[in-house]
Amino acid sequence: MISYHSFSQCSYTPGVGCSLSITAPLTITGTPTWTGTVCIDADVTIADGGILTISSGTNVSFEPGYSFTVEDGGSLIIDDAELYASGDAGMWEGIIGEPGNYIYVDHSTILHAEIAIETSGNGSNISTLIVKNNTCIGNNEIGIYLHGEPSSLTHLIEDTEISAPALVSPKSGELGDYGILIIGPSISPSDNFQIGNSLPFTSSTTFNHIHDVAIGIRTQTANTIVQNTFIENMLITDPADMPAGSPINELDLFHNGNIGILATSFDSPNLDNILIVGNSITGGGAINNYFFQNGDPGNNAIIAYNSMSTQILSNKIEGNNVSAYLIDTAIYIRKNTSSHDIRNNIINNFTECGILSYKVGNGTTLIQNNTISRVVNPGSTDIPFGIYVDAAASNQEVNIFDNTIDKVEHGIFIRNHEDAYLRGNVINYDYGAGNTRGIFAVNCSDILIESNSATGPCYTGCPSGIIVAGYYVESCEGMLMKSNYSTNTKYGAVIDGNNQTGNMICNEMYNCLIGYAMNDVEVDAFSNDLDPIEQFDEFEMEPLPADNSWYPSNTANREKSYGSTDLTNLDWRYRNLYRDGLTPLPGFDMPTGLIDDLYLIPINEYSDYLDTCSSPYRLSGDSEEALFIAFNYKFNYWINNALDGGSEGSAYLYKKYYWKILQQYPQFIDSLEDAYLEIYSSIEETNIPAYFNILQFVKSANFDSAAILLEKITPASAMEEALSFVIPFTFSNNDSVSLIISDSDFETLYNLAFNDPKIYGSSVYIAQAILNLRVEAELYESNEEKIGFFLEKEFILYPNPANYSISINANYEEQKVLQLEIYTLQGYRIYSSVYTLNQPLDISKLNSGIYFIKLKNADDLLFVNSLIIQK
Repeated sequence: MISYHSFSQCSYTPGVGCSLSITAPLTITGTPTWTGTVCIDADVTIADGGILTISSGTNVSFEPGYSFTVEDGGSLIIDDAELYASGDAGMWEGIIGEPGNYIYVDHSTILHAEIAIETSGNGSNISTLIVKNNTCIGNNEIGIYLHGEPSSLTHLIEDTEISAPALVSPKSGELGDYGILIIGPSISPSDNFQIGNSLPFTSSTTFNHIHDVAIGIRTQTANTIVQNTFIENMLITDPADMPAGSPINELDLFHNGNIGILATSFDSPNLDNILIVGNSITGGGAINNYFFQNGDPGNNAIIAYNSMSTQILSNKIEGNNVSAYLIDTAIYIRKNTSSHDIRNNIINNFTECGILSYKVGNGTTLIQNNTISRVVNPGSTDIPFGIYVDAAASNQEVNIFDNTIDKVEHGIFIRNHEDAYLRGNVINYDYGAGNTRGIFAVNCSDILIESNSATGPCYTGCPSGIIVAGYYVESCEGMLMKSNYSTNTKYGAVIDGNNQTGNMICNEMYNCLIGYAMNDVEVDAFSNDLDPIEQFDEFEMEPLPADNSWYPSNTANREKSYGSTDLTNLDWRYRNLYRDGLTPLPGFDMPTGLIDDLYLIPINEYSDYLDTCSSPYRLSGDSEEALFIAFNYKFNYWINNALDGGSEGSAYLYKKYYWKILQQYPQFIDSLEDAYLEIYSSIEETNIPAYFNILQFVKSANFDSAAILLEKITPASAMEEALSFVIPFTFSNNDSVSLIISDSDFETLYNLAFNDPKIYGSSVYIAQAILNLRVEAELYESNEEKIGFFLEKEFILYPNPANYSISINANYEEQKVLQLEIYTLQGYRIYSSVYTLNQPLDISKLNSGIYFIKLKNADDLLFVNSLIIQK
């Protein structure tokens, strides 16, 4: 805590007797100087050309209701003097500066007024107000009141103390309303009012000190800068004591006071006002302003309400940490169109929110590099949030970057914001009154959550009955979680509700009871919305690797299932999940293995790319040693587990992947333990390497070599027979005319597309891709009708092979604009759009390989052909 100024808190010594008594209204036109003790029992006016100097050591005593008025062209100079009410008689009116006035206050004390100093400027009538050098303004209902046009008011308020813990008669014992009140013009101003000089705050410089009032600084429809100011000990007031008309009608929301800075504007018309608390980012530990609450509980340090934009930079805001946290919310922005830049603030000890944004509908918000913390973890009655951003509906752009948040129940909560971006936040959270989460996002479509760290409280186990999650994403369609880290929690990440087209890539879940959990997630296995975990790149033949990892290190935080889900189908890609030989591998809807009750996991279940993640929280478990352990134990566990369950198709898939990935890391082959080397060698003796090479030939459009090698293979199972049947369709009939399928071949493909992938493997998906069928077929026409679609329409795909563009030419008069779709060999749709016949289509972003291209109208599949891309 920083102490008060070195000078006393507005103490004064009343003068004895009266060296000058003013008993009738006085107008000053000359240049008098007052000394001694001046007793005022009438109004004093300083007219145009008049200059009144109140010299050092002078006492000015006012009877109730009288004032100084400084007219246009008049000047008042107060130098080391004391102005106060006479005894207990009552409050005087104060100093009133009309437009064009000059008021200078140096090292002086002004007490007991309704408004200590009021001044304004207007157009060409430019006023000047200077208040500085240990001036003390105490126990006034309003300390300083600025209004009018800031461009017409030259002002400097520095090194000044303002407080009002106890007014005098007729409001004896009441609390002062405002330290400083500013009311701007009812237009969008181009200039700013400013409180404080341009220096950063230190306890030994020329800072302002505002304390023990209801609201420290109150602005309305005004652009305001607050700099080098210390705001302390705001207090609760009786709402009946706050202004109810003049000079301001205080809003019911705030008439209890206990606010450091309150800035409001109007939404109609939107005056585009801004509150600037801190004029720039400081370095070296310096701060712009300091807020400390050691008075009444329930304080809000900064509030910007109703279309007020803000710039809040490099401030320190903290509550008392001895008996209770007296700040509810440190920074509170609320309602309607506005933009906010909140960076580099230090926020300590609050009960509700470090930063709260509520009902802000438009504009942009940047919350970056703030340190938000509490001395102790949440208790059983408080639910503190580090950052809380909520709106009923919002077009606001929200970026929350690089904040450090500690000892809260929820680190970051965000709701109803599209395209929000949360990056680089470091969060330590704990449970108090209930559920606790590091990052909690609700109904934020296309949100990007990247490179964050969330550390929970479960160092030796998690309590039952509550949610403890590093990341909780609920109903955020198109969400992307990338390169995040979570540790010491019950759930590393929970995906809840409709998050279709979402994706998780390169996330690290360490020492979590359950690494990843799904709840109420609906997935269509063969739709474009593949699943909430892994999305295929629009222009990539192969899916992007998810490469999510889960590392159990604490036996107290292990379960037999690393994940739980109610998904019907889940396409999950991960690596380096540590296997101790005892704990089963991840089970998602598959408690006895990796195969669920309906479908084989899609062919590209596992990532082929082991070096794509560059998370800042990447763990040492990604070393070659861990990879070697995976080759020795993990894959073979999958193979054996699948065989034990009677699923030859899944075992075949795992064998193929095991063999394939060891080709990429041949240095491990000779080092395999004997039992696992024997398994690898046995795979070498199967057809798996040959089928792999065939598909490599197909991808490179080397169809002759593929056909020759295929002829040499004798299928060893129903799966391989199906593969040998469907593979030729990927490179035959490439004459740029619609794919020709004979009656018998069509019937075989059709039956295969509906067969069991546990037996026939990936050939089921290839057949579905060829025929555009899904588990619930969208086309139920007979074989003859289907064949008619392929043969009767003269569609020509040109060129084929292609590299950068294609067109489909036809004299199809029924409809010129159709639906065009492109699929991978595995049956995944990677492109879908309306297409106009005979027009070029850009395919430059597609990789080299082989695809299926299809044309449809509202009712029929019109054209199917393989598309070869060579670059």
